[in-house]
Amino acid sequence: MIQLDLRTVYLSYVLTDLVSLIVILSFYLQTSKRFPAIKYIVYSFLLHTMGTLLIFLRGSISDWFSIPLAHTFSVSAGLLLLIGLEDFLKKRSSQLHNYIYIAIFFIVHSYFSFVKPNIEYRSLNVSVAYFILFSQLAWLMVIRIKSNPIKFTYGVGSVFIIYALIHLYRIIDFFNHDHIDFNYFNSSNQESYFIFLNQVLFLFLTFTLVLMFNKRLLLDIGAQEQKFNKAFHASPNAITLTRLSDGKVFEVNQGFKKITGYEASEVIDKSSVDLNLWYNDGDRGEMLKELNEKSKLINREYLFRKKSGEIITGIFSAEILTINNEECIISTINDLSKQKKLEENLKSINATKDKFYSIIAHDLKAPFNTLIGLSEVLKNDTKELDTATIIHYANHINDTANQTYRLLENLLEWARMQQNTITFNPGSFKLKKIMEEVLELLQDKANQKEITIVSLVDEKVLVYADENMLKTVLRNLISNGLKFTRAMGKVEIRVEETENQTIIQVKDTGIGMDPEILANLFSLESNTTTPGTCNETGTGLGLLICKEFIQKHNGEIRVESKIGKGSIFSFSLPNTNRSPT
Repeated sequence: MIQLDLRTVYLSYVLTDLVSLIVILSFYLQTSKRFPAIKYIVYSFLLHTMGTLLIFLRGSISDWFSIPLAHTFSVSAGLLLLIGLEDFLKKRSSQLHNYIYIAIFFIVHSYFSFVKPNIEYRSLNVSVAYFILFSQLAWLMVIRIKSNPIKFTYGVGSVFIIYALIHLYRIIDFFNHDHIDFNYFNSSNQESYFIFLNQVLFLFLTFTLVLMFNKRLLLDIGAQEQKFNKAFHASPNAITLTRLSDGKVFEVNQGFKKITGYEASEVIDKSSVDLNLWYNDGDRGEMLKELNEKSKLINREYLFRKKSGEIITGIFSAEILTINNEECIISTINDLSKQKKLEENLKSINATKDKFYSIIAHDLKAPFNTLIGLSEVLKNDTKELDTATIIHYANHINDTANQTYRLLENLLEWARMQQNTITFNPGSFKLKKIMEEVLELLQDKANQKEITIVSLVDEKVLVYADENMLKTVLRNLISNGLKFTRAMGKVEIRVEETENQTIIQVKDTGIGMDPEILANLFSLESNTTTPGTCNETGTGLGLLICKEFIQKHNGEIRVESKIGKGSIFSFSLPNTNRSPT
């Protein structure tokens, strides 16, 4: 058998401990945020190295340091290893019994070092202490971890089992031979081999610990990647991963397809410029500038272009991150188009409500005040009034009643339209017949203001429309022309036919409108009424009703006007069916 010098073996052991300590410390510095429990492993290896070094220095330093303190450091290193691994595996338990045992160990070791020196009993004390600690460590790594379906701790557990068995053998061997006291570094060659075996096992322990930490790291990374993939692809938002170097997309989620309409194959290895995704190039430049300066951009509202060409409003966020040692951008787009539409609808509903209350509070109340006042005069003072005055009051009451009735008719029509209770029943008929019915209703009003109404509608012109809706539109537009045209003026109705549509024009020689009024003419929120040339009142609902009725027919309504030059209202009706009913 080769003779091994024990002190030389311990020197080798010290060097091995230092290398292992450096390896564990290096790993801890790389993974401290993910695995903070490894700090206890570092402390354990440090104490073990200090214990081994103090034993190696025996004879050069005080026996207090090289015997009881050195071995207490080594045993305490085992306890720190147990604490660190329990923390790492989330299997924490009380260590009070181990603290008490280490205190007893130190007392026993000191007793057999200075009171009744005996190296054999000290060796037994060390082996019992290690057997107890390594048994707990083996139990932790093999039995207590059973709930984990992936047994990544078995390699370390095997080393602890071997450690425990070696020290069990030492305990049994203690009772199988005579005990004599001797100088430790002059002990048998068996002790050198035992220490050398411990040194080899310590190297294996370091290797298996690092291997276990790496396996756990890979498992955690795999789990996080799986969670990321699930969140990435399950998100309703459009998410892209883009290389910062060339702006090319290398990953998109299902939300991107739903929002933009692009398949993943159409996007990969293309940039947002290639896809024409940004509605305003300036927005993209502004985003990249801020992202490069701050590495993050949160909740900015931009316009984006879908594959179909549709423009959507999106809330955009982006952040620069490193993937596989390459700087990338993760960006999200939350489609706000539906929300914007809901906001617009809510705004329209509020405007409708406000307009409704305004009409009830003012436009309907005022005519009734006039009717009540004039009727009271007639009721109370009829005998004192002459015939001309009575006729004047009667005409005034009649005019007010007619205006109020038309207002109420418009109001009810408009209310039904808001509730979608108006039946749309289009058909083909001759326009001239409908025009004559409308003009008959309005002729008295035209005569009162000495305004000429000219209808240039040919007998042969057919339109495809809802008859009642078309009457309402014509009545409102012609009434509007009469309202804003001075005496001796003219309102003219023309028709222009094309292959696809019929265009009807109502032209007046009235006072016209300035650009500001023209811009807000069909807006409920900005709609204001203007008195006519004879102070006729209105609600502003007529034109809104016209617009919605024409849109119901898939047509368009337009207006041209200049101050002092009159106005031209024109609307189109698609030629869906030209056969008369």
